[in-house]
Amino acid sequence: IGRQAEELAVEVAAEEGAPAPNEMTLELKGKFSTLRRLTVKPVSKEWNTYSFDLSSEKPAAVSEAALVFEQSRVGDGRSSGTVYLKDLNFEPR
Repeated sequence: IGRQAEELAVEVAAEEGAPAPNEMTLELKGKFSTLRRLTVKPVSKEWNTYSFDLSSEKPAAVSEAALVFEQSRVGDGRSSGTVYLKDLNFEPR
């Protein structure tokens, strides 16, 4: 991914009536380890575009990419809900 794209943009929204995650992390993984972690926060309940800068000093072979949503706010203990994604775009160099 790092050699072919400089940025990943994705539109995200949280389920109505459920708590929104307080952060979203993109994990880029190689064959044996996580190569990079890129985090944006907070995540909104409304549709917003979030961008991850994929440019790096050293290109590496990425075998897997994962979006991880973290909900660590103090509240009523309700931390489940749906996160919606659309328009996932890789911007080339």
